[in-house]
Amino acid sequence: MNQSPERDGVNVYIDFRASENFRASIRSVFQDDIELTYAEDAHHPPADTSALLVAYSSASAPTSSSSPGKGVSNFLTEWATRLPKLKVIQTVSAGVDGLPFKAIPEDVSILSNAGAYSGPMAEHAFALVLALAKRICMNCASMKLGIFDQKIANDELSGKTLGILGYGRVGAAAAKIGRAIGMRVIGLNRSGTGDSTPDRIYRFESLDEFLKQADVLLVAAPLNFQSRGLLDASKFALMKPNAILVNVGRAQIIVEDDLYEHLKKNPNFRAGLDVWWDEPRGGAPFRPAKDFLSLPNVLGSPHNSGVVSGMFEKVALVAAKNLNGYLTGGQFTNLVDRNDYRLD
Repeated sequence: MNQSPERDGVNVYIDFRASENFRASIRSVFQDDIELTYAEDAHHPPADTSALLVAYSSASAPTSSSSPGKGVSNFLTEWATRLPKLKVIQTVSAGVDGLPFKAIPEDVSILSNAGAYSGPMAEHAFALVLALAKRICMNCASMKLGIFDQKIANDELSGKTLGILGYGRVGAAAAKIGRAIGMRVIGLNRSGTGDSTPDRIYRFESLDEFLKQADVLLVAAPLNFQSRGLLDASKFALMKPNAILVNVGRAQIIVEDDLYEHLKKNPNFRAGLDVWWDEPRGGAPFRPAKDFLSLPNVLGSPHNSGVVSGMFEKVALVAAKNLNGYLTGGQFTNLVDRNDYRLD
């Protein structure tokens, strides 16, 4: 938790669409004297805007309400330096790797919504894990061809080791599911600390030791300078030949070509991918550079692990509450360290 700075007159510009009922819910989260302006009502942020509440940060995200045809990155590039009273940007999204950091003044704080999607994402991750471990899709495809082979063994997860790369709130939610199944749980993050669920939490310096133990590797880390390209051919070579890898974090944590070749050469190694290296925008067809989905040991989903009914309203209120804490001198979380996203 962080303590916010002293406040003065506050105007929050909200860059997403909201129904009348949703607006009432958002209004209830903010202190009464904080003025709220919606992009639907004012095409541009007022000059006295103190804070921006934006819906998305990833490059593949929908366009912003105030900039039809433009993404949020373009909106922030255009406006972050034109608002002299701007103090803070709060994202509704958990990831911030798509933000235009160079265009945002250094004295403007950035708050993410990390952890807000943790429950649905953990459930989705385990849906992929279980489907791969039990070979559900492979067996179903065979049955469609008339093959009914009861001798094909699947994996029992109880007693196996679940390794969570990027042990944060998504990882903590997944760890509880793993424990309920009877798995041993280990985690890895920068601090080497977390809740009491895992048997052990490693630091990044012990990545090799961590990877060697995992029967199931769940990637739930944010994308930053430390995690980009972290898992390559040398790391896959350390893993068990029949391991399961599931990625609900960011695709670029994994070297695409290396994973594809490893899956082709090791048919007992399986992967469940919810995030992709070349996700289409605006309804364009999905045409990945590598045809992962043609491989029988791959299961995919369209980057929707956090998309459940009513979820946007729920997580937007979490973000609004966090922003209110920052603006009113209360408690807030998820202050972004810009140094994590400096790639030059």
